[in-house]
Amino acid sequence: MRITYNSSTIPKSVSQREKKWEQLLMSGPLSADIALWLESGQPCFQISSSDFKAVGAKPVRLIPTYSAEELPGALRRLGLEQIRNQSGGCVLVNRAARDLPTLFPNYPHIDMIHLEKPPRFPVSLKLLQNDDIHNEETGIVLANEMGLYSLFFERIFSKREHFTLGGRIKTSVSGNYIIEGEEIMVDRAQLEIDNFLESSSYLVPIEAKIEGEEMDRSSFSIHQFALPTLLLSQLSGKRIYSLFQIYSISRADLLNFRFYLYDIDYSSGSVTPHSYRFVDGVQYEVLFDKSRFS
Repeated sequence: MRITYNSSTIPKSVSQREKKWEQLLMSGPLSADIALWLESGQPCFQISSSDFKAVGAKPVRLIPTYSAEELPGALRRLGLEQIRNQSGGCVLVNRAARDLPTLFPNYPHIDMIHLEKPPRFPVSLKLLQNDDIHNEETGIVLANEMGLYSLFFERIFSKREHFTLGGRIKTSVSGNYIIEGEEIMVDRAQLEIDNFLESSSYLVPIEAKIEGEEMDRSSFSIHQFALPTLLLSQLSGKRIYSLFQIYSISRADLLNFRFYLYDIDYSSGSVTPHSYRFVDGVQYEVLFDKSRFS
């Protein structure tokens, strides 16, 4: 496969990030190696922090990608996807050539449940009367205080499982990805867990987003599950699932919580990022009656 590049063919509307990816893949110091890799049919190609810096790019600006909508066109046109595996670096996966499941799955259909009132109301948290302080962490607090996690997990596990909210985790993790049967090293990859839930049997890291009119994503990156699972698999023997939560405010008194629970294949110190399944999901539409604060 021959890669050709002409800078004059890049539209002026293409973002700076897109231009950097074009340069890295098509005309930078790695371009010949990437062309040979694409011809070889091998599944993975390592991009390091120094590779990004060689084309004048900051790694943090190019990875991670949070959804398929944000995947650079330079990767999409070649049938490639990326997943973080180093501090400042990522692995390119030749997904199209290998016919692998996407690392950016779309949100599946979920049921809508309208609650005139939640199981509990956070009457002691009077600051929550103020809409302008709501963010993704507020969504986690509200879901917990209202008893929505318990309500959701009763559908999946048992009423005997009582989950406790943990906290944010920001650290780095090392281990392995298993991609096409090959071990790909994860070396001090940066990760951030917005929160986690723990019961006597389960650990559930939470990736949370607040959604507004200007941020309507239809997919997410599996790295947001893979790295937390890799970390937790080395710290606990409890069964690990992953929860993607989207929180939004439809109007002043109507809150929306979308829960998507996933299961990703792992063993202690290893994760198979292309092997995952959707377990269950629900959208709770909750009437937020602020008069109950008084």
